[in-house]
Amino acid sequence: MGYAVQAEDAGWDAVFSSDHIQPWSPEQGQSGFVWAWIGAALQATRRVQFSCITVPGGWRYPPAVSAQAIATLGELFGHRFPHVVLGSGEALNECVVGAGWPSKDLRAARLDEAAMVIRRLLAGEQVTHSGELKTENARLWSRPSVAPKLFGAALTAATAARVSTWADGLVMASPDLGAMKEIVAAFRRARPHEPIHAKIDLSWAPTESDALDQAYEQWRMHCLDRDSLHNLRTPEEFEQAARDVERDEIRRVVLVSSDLAQHVRWLRERIEMGITCLDLHNVGRNQEEFIRAFGAGVLPVLRS
Repeated sequence: MGYAVQAEDAGWDAVFSSDHIQPWSPEQGQSGFVWAWIGAALQATRRVQFSCITVPGGWRYPPAVSAQAIATLGELFGHRFPHVVLGSGEALNECVVGAGWPSKDLRAARLDEAAMVIRRLLAGEQVTHSGELKTENARLWSRPSVAPKLFGAALTAATAARVSTWADGLVMASPDLGAMKEIVAAFRRARPHEPIHAKIDLSWAPTESDALDQAYEQWRMHCLDRDSLHNLRTPEEFEQAARDVERDEIRRVVLVSSDLAQHVRWLRERIEMGITCLDLHNVGRNQEEFIRAFGAGVLPVLRS
């Protein structure tokens, strides 16, 4: 929470969190409950907005429970919780409840249903739904006057096209500019004017060696193939699967540089393809240094 306060003081506009029950690797060691954390962080700050990505597909949260969490934060904090991102999930987080882990197609179908149920609940309807997910006589008794928007998460153009059937905006993540352009185009075909946010994994440190080391230590598991990222179930499995990743491979998935001007160039390339908002994720543990350095040397340049 201290990082959120520091980010606000350093001129950042928003804070974004993932809804994890487990970290990616044992050495990361922490994984708090996102809904409690966001509520506390909103209380501790004055201006910055907050959002998170969560999975309402019936594992840890049935859609009615997700809708209640979203509505409560919206009612308490209004425009400071403007949207939430809905995704189809990873086994790492959802399999802990022992409800199995279906194929990607079925997970996507459950996401579509969950988004529809959540939207109806936020609109004040009493909802009974029977499909891949079940909802019976659900109603939100505490709702904000303006409901938070529902964004969809996408790593591919195919997923972007699918969530465009219901999403008020898109959050995408890809290190590759060509893939990002395809994702943007797929979403824009159905939603030409809705916002697109891009999560950018980067590593900055005062020296190039430190920037590369921390990226490798903390984020090497993301060099694994997409199937592994979605289906491995424990931090220990990720650690084992990533044991043979070479140090320089991390540059495939993380923008690594000690040069703030280089980060500005990389980020401008992404802004120029029509991105509405950049969610900057420094993968190292040097968060205080990163918040200060980018607040002083990157954000003002991008805004200008």
